[in-house]
Amino acid sequence: LGRNFRSTGHIVAAADALIRNNRRRKHKDLHTELGDGEQVRMIRCQDERHEAEQIVRKFSHMSCPPIPAERCVVHDFDSVYSAHVTGYGSIASCLHPSPGTQVTLFVNWLHDDHMERMHETELGNENYCYAAVDGIRIETEFGVTLDKVFFYCSNAGAFTPDTDPVPLTEIPAENRQWEALSQVDIQTELQVMTAPEQHFEAFILASANDPEARNRRKAFMRERAIQFTHPGLSVLRR
Repeated sequence: LGRNFRSTGHIVAAADALIRNNRRRKHKDLHTELGDGEQVRMIRCQDERHEAEQIVRKFSHMSCPPIPAERCVVHDFDSVYSAHVTGYGSIASCLHPSPGTQVTLFVNWLHDDHMERMHETELGNENYCYAAVDGIRIETEFGVTLDKVFFYCSNAGAFTPDTDPVPLTEIPAENRQWEALSQVDIQTELQVMTAPEQHFEAFILASANDPEARNRRKAFMRERAIQFTHPGLSVLRR
């Protein structure tokens, strides 16, 4: 797919110039319909924390402190595909219980002001609720062990094309209980199940550009979804 739905022209051009150095890459003309946008500025970051600080700097009008992002291992959970198709055509992911699995994710240490902004963007629709889970085990990169976490829980649940949730191959994990698939693979499965006569690129474009088609696919997926359940789960805000 050559069309980019999220980035402006200068960003797409910079990415294209970098990708073209990959000699094994199949030729693709990247383009966007969102205009040129601002010129790209490259900022060298020392580590994940510095990167987070630079992101916050861009949104300094919010007068919020920096957002530390710390790598962590979450025990007995996995990152799986949600029964949700986003407005830009991707199948979203969600956290789901998976006994024995250790999945590597990131935890964000957010200020109250950050949370208000997060709630504005994530709540008030059908996709997520704000929840807490007690009795969880998370080990962070810098030695903190957590037994409680706050997160945005998918209302759609985990998509099960057959009978099991599907982890993301892009997310590293040990001792996975189910077969993992890439975004292309899970999209292909959904296409075969819902629109086998449609070309793959047209299928993705319809998910991004046609709300009715997207909603039909979401409804199909939610009929084959498993809801998030955990004895320590408490929903705090919808």
